[in-house]
Amino acid sequence: MARYCYKNDLPLLGICYGAEIIAQTFGGSLRRMPRPIRGNLEIRPDRPNPITGDKKSISVFESHGLCVARLPEEFDRLAGSEYCPFEIFAHRAKKIFGLQFHPEKSGQDGLDVIERFVKL
Repeated sequence: MARYCYKNDLPLLGICYGAEIIAQTFGGSLRRMPRPIRGNLEIRPDRPNPITGDKKSISVFESHGLCVARLPEEFDRLAGSEYCPFEIFAHRAKKIFGLQFHPEKSGQDGLDVIERFVKL
């Protein structure tokens, strides 16, 4: 699916495991976390971007035991946390985004992320 979206220039939003699949599909890597994380966390985007806009921080819900350890070459980090270096990442030229968290369980900040993606 990720390669299909890439080839056909279709938007793709990978959520949690979906972000991990995107990273691996395009040459990134994963690592097992010292302990699984489950709960709310505040993350700070590195800069304004299409997914978080100009928000300085967003509250997100996390539930995972793996995280993206290395991004593929054509991707950039948009936000990280003390637990995962790549909480949000994006392809440099295509509308392909990975979210290590669950926006659907992240309250208004998560709904805003989904809405921004849908409007791309």
